[in-house]
Amino acid sequence: MRCRGPGQWREYRLGSQVVPLYMPEKGPEKGSKEPVSRVVLPLTEVVHKTTKSLAAKNALPRLTEAVATLVKEPDSPNTGRIREERFRTVLEEVASQVLDPEELQAIFPEKGGM
Repeated sequence: MRCRGPGQWREYRLGSQVVPLYMPEKGPEKGSKEPVSRVVLPLTEVVHKTTKSLAAKNALPRLTEAVATLVKEPDSPNTGRIREERFRTVLEEVASQVLDPEELQAIFPEKGGM
């Protein structure tokens, strides 16, 4: 239970690393007539699939280094938080260097033009 702070904090733990994140922005309201133009997997699923795929190819140290660099350069210098989109981009960049296009498409379907 939170007893202090604004409640606008979220963090993702990747091994021994902690990635402080901004809260996601509100999506379209229920009942909205806006069409969904792309598929976006939840962040936890994207991170899980990425780490498992990279671990299978012994490339997890690349992800660890990229996340360490990301944490050192936060979007908010006061709080040290990072935007989720930027975290996803780093995950995708590291995965694209190691994984096959089919494996990458399974993790990041929003880039496939669905």
